[in-house]
Amino acid sequence: MQSIFKSGNLDVALRSIDESDLEAEDLVMWMDENLHEEAKEPDDLASAYDILSRADVFLGGRVSRKQHFAFRMYAQEIAASSAQFIGKRNEHFVKYQFPSYVKKMSDMRESRNTRNSLLMKFRMLCHMGNEAASSSLWILSELRKRKRLWDAIASWLHISDKEEAFLRSQ
Repeated sequence: MQSIFKSGNLDVALRSIDESDLEAEDLVMWMDENLHEEAKEPDDLASAYDILSRADVFLGGRVSRKQHFAFRMYAQEIAASSAQFIGKRNEHFVKYQFPSYVKKMSDMRESRNTRNSLLMKFRMLCHMGNEAASSSLWILSELRKRKRLWDAIASWLHISDKEEAFLRSQ
């Protein structure tokens, strides 16, 4: 990311993208997350985001919808060129952030997997289907309030710490 943002040279930026293992979609997400840290002027930021949005539209329309995967390299070039539109750059060290969208999606998947694991154990305990167990999951939250009973149920069902934290959040 540093060579893309700090170089000021499109050839250097494209070479660093070619040497990296970033896909075009990942590159757009990384640049979206960190572009505001590099641009000091609002006009520069607006023009850089305008170019980056064109790369995103290119990826969504021509690559994803029409299945023309050879056009990914053009989207990468458009995304890399968005950093070239920054006139006044941040001269200080910038710690580039991981895309928050990917982090949120990962957290949601982990939460969903924890919930599904808990539902499976609850279904087996009560001999019920998925929908009935899902609508009755509140019962486990209520049972958590009774310490002795909960300890017995939790040990019998092998409730993990993540699953118990999930119940606490319900």
